[in-house]
Amino acid sequence: MKYSHLLSLALLPLCLFAGPLHDAAEKGDLNAVKVLVSKGEDIDAKNKQYAQTPLQVAVFNEHSDIVKFLIKSGADVNSKMNNGHTGLHTAAFFGDVKSVTFLLQAKADVNAKGDNGVTPLHRAAEGGDTETIKILLANGAQINALTKDLATPLHVAAYLGNTKAVEFLIKNGADLNAKDANGNTALQEAKDAKELKTIEAIEETQK
Repeated sequence: MKYSHLLSLALLPLCLFAGPLHDAAEKGDLNAVKVLVSKGEDIDAKNKQYAQTPLQVAVFNEHSDIVKFLIKSGADVNSKMNNGHTGLHTAAFFGDVKSVTFLLQAKADVNAKGDNGVTPLHRAAEGGDTETIKILLANGAQINALTKDLATPLHVAAYLGNTKAVEFLIKNGADLNAKDANGNTALQEAKDAKELKTIEAIEETQK
């Protein structure tokens, strides 16, 4: 897939976590998380396979109550996994508005870049949730941020056929003329992927 590099951690397999706090965060056991934190478990410890903290595990499993608690307990919201992505990247992909909000309120970097240049807005465009995109933009996300392949969030949304996300990004100033490393605009990406509704939506804005 053309943007497979964006999807590298979209669906992580279950793995051996670093310790009991990771395990409790994965299971969604808030009481256990509270007990472990009160006993001094390392709140920012990373598991071996993905370099995830308990906060990132909670974000991945959409346990927003645990995300909120760990943030209030001092968890590092800008800690990066081994692909350079933060918890905000993951929350943005899933369209987990609560976790996205908690993370941004705690000063998570809205324009943090992964190793491939992907920002949380790229991941939100990939997931397709317009409410998440709206929140990220309201908090300073760069609408035309570029990956290492020069893809904007609009390129990503267009290629994946996330038409509502495409329409929302264009409405909010996304550059329709931006070209990726292959010289393609978002419209060409949609055409390459044969995403007919998205093609129609983009062409409608150009009339």
